[in-house]
Amino acid sequence: MATLKEIAKEAGVSVDTVSRVLNGQRKETWPSMAKRAEHIRQIAEKLNYRPNAAARATRNQQTKQVGVLVPNSPGENRFTHPLAYETILGINEGLGEAGYTVTLARIDDVKGDLAKQSRVFEEHVIDGMIVLDSMPADVEQRIEQLIPQTVWCDSNVWREHACLRRDERFAGRCVAQAAADLGYKRAVWYSYPEVGRIQHFSSVERYAGIREVADAHGVQITSEWETPLSNDQAMHRLHASMDRDHVVICNSIYQARKLRTIAEGFGKRPGYDFGLMCTDDARHLDRYWHGLTRVHFDRYRLGFAAAHMMLDLLDKGREACPSRLFQDGFHPGDSAWGPLTR
Repeated sequence: MATLKEIAKEAGVSVDTVSRVLNGQRKETWPSMAKRAEHIRQIAEKLNYRPNAAARATRNQQTKQVGVLVPNSPGENRFTHPLAYETILGINEGLGEAGYTVTLARIDDVKGDLAKQSRVFEEHVIDGMIVLDSMPADVEQRIEQLIPQTVWCDSNVWREHACLRRDERFAGRCVAQAAADLGYKRAVWYSYPEVGRIQHFSSVERYAGIREVADAHGVQITSEWETPLSNDQAMHRLHASMDRDHVVICNSIYQARKLRTIAEGFGKRPGYDFGLMCTDDARHLDRYWHGLTRVHFDRYRLGFAAAHMMLDLLDKGREACPSRLFQDGFHPGDSAWGPLTR
């Protein structure tokens, strides 16, 4: 691989000139300057030159890398939240446009003594951190100690600046209003258990929105927590709710898929025998389950916005990054037709 010195020798210019051209630091206002700069870039390409990120970081006090922290740990927990991939793609593209690269970090890289073993934190190889999803309180505190320039995305952390999330209460209101408009008077909220796990803000906000609209329209709501398929009592209660008078509102697409499997085991069909709605969304549903009645949520767009918030945070400071809520529309689908449909 070529060096700046070799490029400078072939171009007949100084090493400093080559460095400024290849790092975009040289103004090319005059035609002669632009021609020479293009000649230098052509030589660099011919000699297969690749910039030295470490050296550039030393000069600019920036590594041009941003960490993305996900709540995944070794073992089975590495697959905790596959939908985060959509957000990460948005982050990667948004940062890539500005010449940054993404470095993935896991929750165990921040926990206790393990943080000392991670190059991400030990060697300060990132300029900032984007945190996805909910984290334990001690991890949140440690992140802010290690990486002051942090953007909280779809996280339980919500402050005046540097936070982005979906308006989950709006999502709950949206799906409950659709259920009421279809004539449902009985609904089941199918969600994660409230104990034994970190409760994500979205579950609380979605239910609050559903409750608000349901109470206004006289819709009776009961709750059913996700349990193993071997829980006969829970399966019996769900089966009893799979009739035309009920709509089951699932918190996540994972639970919507599970409920469809349960219904198939009982010979029931969403939309025909009972109503099924979801407060969440994923891009692959457009191909594999377009008919699911749900509230839209573009995680890719959320990630892209998080990337640009990080760029503003690094360039302009925290005051230039007011927190944002995102709202999406409703997809009627065909899994909830209303109790009067025959």
